[in-house]
Amino acid sequence: MTDHTESASPGLQSGAIRIWESVLISIASSAPGQATAVSLGLLIPATAYAGGLSIIATTTAMLAIAWSYHRLNMWQQNAGGAYVWVGRAVSPYLGYLVGCLMLAGYLLGTVSDILPIGPAILTLLGFADVSNAWGEVISATLLGGITVIYAIVGIHMTARFQTFISLVEHLILISFCAVGVYVVFIMKRAGTVTPTWEWLSPKGVGGAGSLIAGMIVAVYLFTGWDTSIYLNEETERPEVNPGKAALWSVAILGVYYTVLVVTLQGAASLADISAHQDRR
Repeated sequence: MTDHTESASPGLQSGAIRIWESVLISIASSAPGQATAVSLGLLIPATAYAGGLSIIATTTAMLAIAWSYHRLNMWQQNAGGAYVWVGRAVSPYLGYLVGCLMLAGYLLGTVSDILPIGPAILTLLGFADVSNAWGEVISATLLGGITVIYAIVGIHMTARFQTFISLVEHLILISFCAVGVYVVFIMKRAGTVTPTWEWLSPKGVGGAGSLIAGMIVAVYLFTGWDTSIYLNEETERPEVNPGKAALWSVAILGVYYTVLVVTLQGAASLADISAHQDRR
């Protein structure tokens, strides 16, 4: 007798993510709020207030990389993305090395995003000593655990969660941008830095900045835009949509970060920013 019973096996959910969700997940993976908070104190001194120009230049380079990922994804859709492409097109050994680099990069990037959560939560709850080590560990672990649970539940729940978080985060950031434009560009309040045409110079105000140094810092801002590529097997039209989502994500992030930096960098003097750049 032939047994026709089929056992359901776990696997990726094909076609579970729509293109706009893929774009939102990639943008959320870059963590615009956290990335800006971490990078602003380094970007402004490095560029002498020409951070916007550095971000535009970095966006151009990132768009070229995103286009390459788009073409590679059209060739082969695999959740492994870059290391699979390198392993099959060049050599398995190089593919393995790329995978190791990706793992290390994501590990370090994720840790750098999580570390400031502890002090931020302690501040929100009104604790005086925000450097309390146990407070940082407990709050970061709890929030990190919630995120892991969402990932385990499934991509549908993860996509919805990321959409909600993105909406809240972007609403807050856009509000800060609006306040920054009003205070810096319109009111020109005392203690802020008045914008000048030198903000558009590659060397910044007084020639004290460096476009290259600014681009090196700005690269960190874009970390995570390639997430849509690694969700390709779970995205609608997997041969096309993930690459399009990556391109859209880079373009949107480029505009977003440029506006954020230009509107926020004048909110305090360079001396104050340098003095507080370690306090995120």
